[in-house]
Amino acid sequence: MARSDSIPPPSGNHSERMRRGNNPRMEIAVTKETIDDPNFDPNLRAFLISTAESEQREYDARQAAEARAETATQQVLTDALTGLGSRVALQQKMGQAFEQVSGRDGASGNKRRKKSGAISVGFVDANDFGPINKTFGDARGDIAIRLIGEFFHPQTGIGKLRPGDFVARKGGDEFVVLMQSDEDDARKRLAGLKREFTESVSAKFEAEARPTMQEERDIEIERRKREPHPDDAEKPLPPTYDEALEAYRKSMVAKYDNPMQATKPLAISYSVGVKQLSKEEVLGLDTADHQAIGRKIVQILSASDKAQHADKDAHRAAMRAWPKESKAHELVCEKPSTIKRQ
Repeated sequence: MARSDSIPPPSGNHSERMRRGNNPRMEIAVTKETIDDPNFDPNLRAFLISTAESEQREYDARQAAEARAETATQQVLTDALTGLGSRVALQQKMGQAFEQVSGRDGASGNKRRKKSGAISVGFVDANDFGPINKTFGDARGDIAIRLIGEFFHPQTGIGKLRPGDFVARKGGDEFVVLMQSDEDDARKRLAGLKREFTESVSAKFEAEARPTMQEERDIEIERRKREPHPDDAEKPLPPTYDEALEAYRKSMVAKYDNPMQATKPLAISYSVGVKQLSKEEVLGLDTADHQAIGRKIVQILSASDKAQHADKDAHRAAMRAWPKESKAHELVCEKPSTIKRQ
């Protein structure tokens, strides 16, 4: 066999490679005969080694394909910017929540014996995100969104969510929190996180945004020295963090018609609305019908969004009155009864 001379004889290292490939069957195929014996038929030795290596390559290729498929699935279910659930994952989780609330098993449609727990849908919307995006730039807007996601991440965030809670990014600066709680408890939990959220996210935003903005400015200055362009004189340099903060404050003065906003520190905050899922609204819903599930999700999220309008109005009132009535927003959040249920 012409190829036998080009294939190295099997060795202990060869067997180790088979073991590291996690394919014990292939290791047995090569080593079940004493092929290390110099008297072993070299043609048979070459055949065994070639066959084992070929099957090992096929095995490795299957493993790699499965890994790629798993990665692709995770990418579909995960929001790339925040690491939270995606809209696809949200639809899946909402379908499971409908099954839990209705007390039915999604696979069989049979009623469960155990009583279903309460599930509430929280709608979290960042306040005044437009001025941040406009004055600090889209890249800093992405930083803010990512930091919001980090705060609410169920496993690694400091948002004190409970086991079983789920968070997804709906889009833009809007997030959905599925909570294993009744409506009042869910609202209190989300409202109670506001102060910690603002302190944490705002500080981290400045810590990340300030150096990146300075770096962009320095790069542009260096570029203009190295490769001057006639239009450079008419184009302003990228702003520093402090310049962007000044522009942000001016936009907030105009937005809320409050000159005192010119002295207010940047404070990233959110408004929240909560709606508890009821058995009546999901009973009889076919969880295998994706269109029906999609329509129901739109209805639920719309109700949650409406519920946060009162909170958003309280935020706007507080911003217009700042600093005289800076606690107005907190007072609304501390009294869930002031927010109408949908």
